[in-house]
Amino acid sequence: MKTTSSMPGLLFCVPIVMLGASCERSPEVPSILADPGSVHSITLESYDLRTESKSEVVIDDPARIRDLLSVSAFKRKPPCGCAHLESLTFRGTHGEAKASICDHCFDFYEEGSWTNYEMTEEFRSKCRTLLADAKSAMSR
Repeated sequence: MKTTSSMPGLLFCVPIVMLGASCERSPEVPSILADPGSVHSITLESYDLRTESKSEVVIDDPARIRDLLSVSAFKRKPPCGCAHLESLTFRGTHGEAKASICDHCFDFYEEGSWTNYEMTEEFRSKCRTLLADAKSAMSR
């Protein structure tokens, strides 16, 4: 896992997607995630409005990627227009796709369009833990 920090840029905030252990069987799975084993890295970016800073975590360990994707599930929802200060970039054999997240949204941008999904608590918790660990490591 790699971490970086920099001053914030403008964050494009849109909700994100959730991946579950059964995602291979779901017709809702974004194509880049249809084969979770083909994902090479996931970049999680977070913007802190209070400190005007950006944190970034790059997950490139296959075991950590599998662990994060295993707690995802896809359930569509209508767009809600809330602000998102976190985003994910999935890179893999099938290309790259982006998502933006908040406590209840997982919006996925792939092949030129957004799809809105509900955020699972377990996926959100794992993302928060990864960010907190990265911030802690950077402050040492």
